[in-house]
Amino acid sequence: MKKISLLLFLVLTGYLTHAQILKPVTWSYSSKQLSNNKYELDFAAKLDNGWHIYSQFVDSNGPIPTSFTFQPSNDFVKIGKVIETGKLIKENDPAVGMILKYYENEVVFSQIIELKKPLADIKGSLEYEACNQSRCLPPADKDFEFRLPLASAVTKTDSSKPKTDTQKVVSTPVSNNNSDNNKQVTVKPTFQTGQKTESLWITFLQGLLAGLTILVMPCTYPMIPLTVSYFTKHSQSRKQGIGNAFTYAGSILIIFISLGLFVTLIFGRNALNDFASNAFFNLLFFAVFVALAISLFGAFEIVLPSRWVNASEKMTDKGGLLGIFFMAFTLTLVSFSCTIPVIGGFLSLISNGSFLVPIVGMAGCGFMLGLPFGLLALFPQWMQSLPKSGGWLNAIKVSLGFIELGFAFIYLSKVDLAYHWDILPRDLFLTIWIVLAILLGIYLLGKIKLPHDTEVEHISVPRLLVAIVTFSFAVYLIPGLWGAPLNGISGFIPPIETQSFNLVSTSGNSSTSVVVADSLSKTKKYSNLFKGSNGINAYFDYDEGMAYARKIHKPVLLDFTGWSCVNCRKMEHSVWADKDVLQHLENDFVVIELYVDDKTALPDGEQYVSKSSGEKVNTIGKKNIDIETTRFNENAQPYYVPLNNAGELLNNPSGYNQDIASYLQFLNSSLQNYKATSKVTN
Repeated sequence: MKKISLLLFLVLTGYLTHAQILKPVTWSYSSKQLSNNKYELDFAAKLDNGWHIYSQFVDSNGPIPTSFTFQPSNDFVKIGKVIETGKLIKENDPAVGMILKYYENEVVFSQIIELKKPLADIKGSLEYEACNQSRCLPPADKDFEFRLPLASAVTKTDSSKPKTDTQKVVSTPVSNNNSDNNKQVTVKPTFQTGQKTESLWITFLQGLLAGLTILVMPCTYPMIPLTVSYFTKHSQSRKQGIGNAFTYAGSILIIFISLGLFVTLIFGRNALNDFASNAFFNLLFFAVFVALAISLFGAFEIVLPSRWVNASEKMTDKGGLLGIFFMAFTLTLVSFSCTIPVIGGFLSLISNGSFLVPIVGMAGCGFMLGLPFGLLALFPQWMQSLPKSGGWLNAIKVSLGFIELGFAFIYLSKVDLAYHWDILPRDLFLTIWIVLAILLGIYLLGKIKLPHDTEVEHISVPRLLVAIVTFSFAVYLIPGLWGAPLNGISGFIPPIETQSFNLVSTSGNSSTSVVVADSLSKTKKYSNLFKGSNGINAYFDYDEGMAYARKIHKPVLLDFTGWSCVNCRKMEHSVWADKDVLQHLENDFVVIELYVDDKTALPDGEQYVSKSSGEKVNTIGKKNIDIETTRFNENAQPYYVPLNNAGELLNNPSGYNQDIASYLQFLNSSLQNYKATSKVTN
């Protein structure tokens, strides 16, 4: 294994871009008065890059057209039909044998109405289907409402009342056998939260850290003084030398931004959502990370084909800005063996569904990597204070190898959980991490010597401090072997329910906990596959959980979760573990935990074809994600939906939010709404 081709690089950087599927279309509504009693209602859609929605006028056998439904009312009459304004794209698709008509970027739909009363309420809904080149999301519904007055003067106004994402009317789920009523309930929002997106500034700072890590790698660090000296000595003036050095630094920044853009455009921000728990891809990632770790240990080097490097070096002879750019590009190629482990791991951590995240992250990485070249050109005397190259560079490289090896087992764990192989329970996973942390600490103390290491005559202070951190981390992990929650890393390790043995109670600590002795609770469906988080007496099948809620007259909390969902584990170990939250979940709600990525096959009699996607639903995970996407118009996890036992929405659903006070408010208001309505279906 002397060479690993660029294919490995593309697989790692592209497919490690984990993301939760979010909503690619944003709607806004406005009204414009045309005369005393006539208005134009505008429905504007803005679409994320690469996504489109269809025209109202598509073939009946084709995709879902955009459509508008107005509730019948004596307050107004419609004049004409809804008009589309935008750049209509017509594409002959031989796969479906028809011409598709759709809009990208933005489109406005307009309907003219005539008021029949001094104050008119116009209500309705619109339906659309969003697609990109690789997939389509389930058809989505959006409610709208306008309250418009008659006026004697022609004015422009925006009297619309669009339903925001946290104020929308949700079509509550019904089971496949229609055991619940399909009802709609409008709820005044009392708790507004969503899937939080990591700040781009935080992502940029993480990119700076990744760039700093690359800088101190053995194949990069020695190039800094050599390159700066080249520019300062081979330039006609100091000013030209500084300019060339900054051009070189800027070229590095452009290269890394281009890499982030490549990952986003080619692979798509949603590419890995389909593969997050896929056995093949996660096992591939496991193998790749193990290979990267072994490479960093010094067993072999990951190099690009030499002809690529030679071709780039020849381009540097052209001189000028182009020559400087290819000098920077050559540095990137030569340092590939050091950059790929850092960049690959970095991209796997930062992506969260935003189009800009990989670009901003790589911009931070490129900025930090190029910064020293510019600064040292301005202040060449600083080069005298740079630490000399030596064994410490290889020590950093080997240390990163230990970290890469630890990350590899995260991917193996995802497969193990989704397919219920039970080969990597929580305590075994922690044992591996403890051993790796201890070995890293011993290595830093110079007690282990690997290829390319130099003799350690004495332990430097930074090396000692890092060793202390790694040993402390190992000690922190040890209580987890007996069931300690380890909240700091709970999102990355297997859930505590997979623990082989547990000396720490994870059941409810509420003294008022009520256990209902009922045959349903003793023989729960899928209880052999799942265990309730924090010891909660949860259900794992929607129909069964709803039936139990009706039997004991309690509201329901649907928990859409997943084995691969880091934020789900964080919520369970930080928010759900809070004694007040846990008391609510144990005593006041019937909790139904629905894993959207579980690979357990459904019995033949329970398999069906999804009405929204047309795909066959043949696993527990597909059934649960079908419930979430088609009935709640959402596909992110965690997602918490409060229902009464008649299947009606009690409150606006909640997403990832580690604010315990807000989550308690969400539960309390849901419970109050349940008590106020007291709708129970027997």
